[in-house]
Amino acid sequence: MNKLFGASVALFFLFNMTPFSENDLSNMKLTEYAAAVDNIIGPQTEAATTNNRVDGVGEVNEKKENILNEDKVIDKGTTEVQQDKNKIDNGKVNTVSSNKDMKVEKQDNKPLVTIHSIFIGENKESVLQKLGDPIRKSSNDYGIEWNTYHQNYGHFFMVGYQDEKVAALYTNQDVFKTTKGIKLGSTVDEVREAYGSPLGTIQKNGSNYSVEDEEYDTYELDGYYVTFFYDNLDGQKVTAVQVITKRAEAEKEGYYGNPSQMLEEGFKWQMFDLINATRVKHGLLPLVWNDQIAKTAQHHSLDMADNDYFSHKNQNGKTPFDRITEDDIDYSVAGENIAMGQQNSIFAHEALMNSKSHRTNILDQRWSYLGVGVSINNEGVPYFTENYFTL
Repeated sequence: MNKLFGASVALFFLFNMTPFSENDLSNMKLTEYAAAVDNIIGPQTEAATTNNRVDGVGEVNEKKENILNEDKVIDKGTTEVQQDKNKIDNGKVNTVSSNKDMKVEKQDNKPLVTIHSIFIGENKESVLQKLGDPIRKSSNDYGIEWNTYHQNYGHFFMVGYQDEKVAALYTNQDVFKTTKGIKLGSTVDEVREAYGSPLGTIQKNGSNYSVEDEEYDTYELDGYYVTFFYDNLDGQKVTAVQVITKRAEAEKEGYYGNPSQMLEEGFKWQMFDLINATRVKHGLLPLVWNDQIAKTAQHHSLDMADNDYFSHKNQNGKTPFDRITEDDIDYSVAGENIAMGQQNSIFAHEALMNSKSHRTNILDQRWSYLGVGVSINNEGVPYFTENYFTL
């Protein structure tokens, strides 16, 4: 039986930001533009499509000038998936491989990938001796905690443990090394020349899950999975890397993991940290967390998750700026990004950074404050809202 799942991307612009014009669609395929206008993805014969959703409001609402451009929706492209006879919990996804699977073996007993000199399988005690206590601990979809380290968001990375050993690593900064010379800024061609064709799927519990996407490549390296994320707006260069053990991936429940309030909290803080680490990487100041606007963001994520819609305007027709004003937040400039359906905060953030307008919001030097809200619906699908503002 064919089912839809996935993550979608849409855009919404308001006055005084560079508007998304019809000319901006000139490089998109006709089928993508049609899907973007309709915002409907229907099942195909013997296949379902997945659509990675990210919705961003690039906005400046100058007081006394509430001029809105019409909503724009961009579907970031579709990936064909096919269900086999195995039934997936909650109908998340069951995809067919493209025969691109390739294993890369460890050489000379050196870790194939290290992040800040930390490697998969290293003892937790050894890591703590090197790094000390993390700045933050937060739950992730693998059922473990991300331990976050940074120096005012420089040298940013996260470490996860399973049975007192390193089982997960992530960074979006220049603190990782590989035995094949791949580093931050390497191109997709250099990655594929070094490691070959990326995986098409990952098999878990008799089912295949798609890991094929133009925004990242995943490889199986000596018992763990390495995902290189690409900056598609800057020559498809490596912009981040995640490493996860096969065991942690295999034990993760389905596509999204087990939903919980702790996971929502974890995603929220991870997204906040990822945004600030990205800003610092691009030479900008980190943003200050604001509890008041975080509540505004949380209410919108919860409303979308509970009422099964995905839009900057809620079902009462209220815009982000209506909601911010109703929550008694005084602002001169404000903006919003929303995303849904990505498996976790990392993939949602990387998708947002590969959309021009959302990237503009994330890297806007005018912002001072940020609040993030995350809500997971009954099927385990996360909804992310980022609200930015300046007094």
